Parts: sequence; C-alpha cells; structure tokens
Amino acid sequence: MLAPEVVDYLEGAADEHSLRRNEQAYHRLGLLPRVLTGHAGADPGTTLYGSDLPYPVLLAPTAAHQLFHPDAELVL
Repeated sequence: MLAPEVVDYLEGAADEHSLRRNEQAYHRLGLLPRVLTGHAGADPGTTLYGSDLPYPVLLAPTAAHQLFHPDAELVL
C-alpha cells in the first residue's frame, strides 16, 4: 500500500493545467476501431542498436522509483 502523499504525487498534475488540456484533446478525438485483416504474417518485432526485439516495448527514463518500491531502479 502506498502512502497517501505518494498516491497524490502519482495521480496528481500540479496545477492540473496539463491534465485539463489532455482531457480536452482526448474528447476532441474520434476513435474508429478497425479489424485487422490480411495481416497474418505481420511481425511487430524491431531492431534496436543491433538487438532484435520481439515487440517494440521499451522503458523510458523515469524518476522517483524509491517512492514506489524500496529497491528503486533495481526492480525495473
């Protein structure tokens, strides 16, 4: 269980200006779901710095890990 101030930090948005702008932009979008057909041989893999990755998922630089776990960056 996270301390209340940590939850506030995680869920908060300071003055919430960015939060309001993000919500407004989200509501302006019209998402049209599409069914993928004819892509049976599609490969989501990629190569990064000479290493083959089965999926293009990476961890971006972040901070304040110790607020969420005592082992901080080691967990990631």
